Parts: sequence; C-alpha cells; structure tokens
Amino acid sequence: MAKILIISPSYTHPTTAGNRKCILDYCTLLNKMGHEIYFLLISDDKIDYNALAETQNNWGKKFFHYQSSPFRCFKRHIVNRIRKHICNYYWKIDDWCPNGVCKYINTLHKNYNFDAAIVNYVYLSKIAEQINIEKVALYT
Repeated sequence: MAKILIISPSYTHPTTAGNRKCILDYCTLLNKMGHEIYFLLISDDKIDYNALAETQNNWGKKFFHYQSSPFRCFKRHIVNRIRKHICNYYWKIDDWCPNGVCKYINTLHKNYNFDAAIVNYVYLSKIAEQINIEKVALYT
C-alpha cells in the first residue's frame, strides 16, 4: 500500500486534546487500511518536551521533527510585536508556515519516496504547493 507522510504542528501524544485525537484516529484508520504512516512534527520555539518525547516514542523510526531555526523564531517575535502596534496582529496565511520546512520535506521524500502527504491546518497549505510529493491533501 501507500507510504503517507502526515505533516502537523500538533503532537499526537499524549492524546489530551481534540486535534491530537483526530490526527491519531485518521492515522490509525489509514494504518488499518494497510498504509504505512510517517509523522512529521513542525515546531517553533514553544516546545513541550514531554509531549515531544511521548509522540516520538509512539512513532518510533517513522517520526521526524522539524524545528524552526532560532533566527526564524526571533524574527517571528519581532514581526509579531510590529504587527501588534501597526496593524492589530494582522497575519497573512503563509506567514505561519516555517521557512525551510518544504526543503526538509523534499529531502525526506528523496529518502523515503512517499506516495502521499496529508498537511494539517490551513496555515500550512503553502507546503502543498512546494513539495515534490505527488498527492497532497489538506486536512483542516
């Protein structure tokens, strides 16, 4: 069956929130259908290390973690402060998608040859246009 990469900024474990449960449920369903599921967690500067460890333990070798660079996190904080005072926190949808994540995903794809990807959350939709995986679904 297909190799599917799940791309999400949400941990799957512990399953203490609806979004985590939803992601885990559809991953379980796809796995029961015979698909091989991989999970990519995208993190910014706010990392819950307990949840990270638990998610990583659950996924094992099928877990990947992309963490934004310290520079990007710093830049995001500065831009957020500017937007707070100038335009009442107005963000464009692609502003929330970390720079470099698409290159990271394309490198993973070269190594694992994914058949499909599922991108969670609309603010990561830019990923769908910029990765080399042929089939991409946006789950939001």
